[in-house]
Amino acid sequence: MPAWVVSARESAERDRAAIERGTPSRVLMQRAGTAAAGEISRRYSERLRSGVVVFTGPGNNGGDGWVVAGTLARWGVEVTVVEVAKATKAKSADAVTEREAAIDSVKLADSFDDDAALVIDALLGTGFEGDPRGNVSEAIATINELHGRGAHVAALDVPSGLDATTGQHSTCVIADVTLSFGGIKRGLLLARDCCGEIVALDIGLDDLSARATKERATRESSLPILVDGEWVR
Repeated sequence: MPAWVVSARESAERDRAAIERGTPSRVLMQRAGTAAAGEISRRYSERLRSGVVVFTGPGNNGGDGWVVAGTLARWGVEVTVVEVAKATKAKSADAVTEREAAIDSVKLADSFDDDAALVIDALLGTGFEGDPRGNVSEAIATINELHGRGAHVAALDVPSGLDATTGQHSTCVIADVTLSFGGIKRGLLLARDCCGEIVALDIGLDDLSARATKERATRESSLPILVDGEWVR
């Protein structure tokens, strides 16, 4: 299927529409994290034998990271989570719940300076604007250092520090693959050198049930669509 190309605001509106149609926000997070874990497992089966390091932030993107961490751990992967900022109910109650569900199955670390075969970036998501600061900025630098030493980096939704709408960044994660949920964020196409391969993962936002409204259909038909050669053929 072709993929919608969305700004940060349009992405949030699509999520909100799915929630209004009856899909709980936590279910969307679980779908995103499980789909990402499946894609990572398929791509990096050999690297996963050496374990994986997941860097998490305090919001929904961090929650996605906790779902990935818990899912991979249940599949027998040794998972280390670097909790750069602890999930809080103020930032994301769903992230707090997913952290609690996964924390007993992973190794929790304050930092990670050793060599790593595979790193997952779950620090900052689509809603981030501005410049990364403090511990998050330091974690981005650490991820990029690990990348420079041979680690492969998978970014969840957007590379942390990248503006999902404009592609602007003062500093951001340099990813080998970016797993974008429910469509492709416009900023990814404007900053391809930071994103590696871009993969759109279906999390059920396009499920047009009987309750889908004419207003929603009209709104989404106005979004640009990215098509590939296979779709054109």
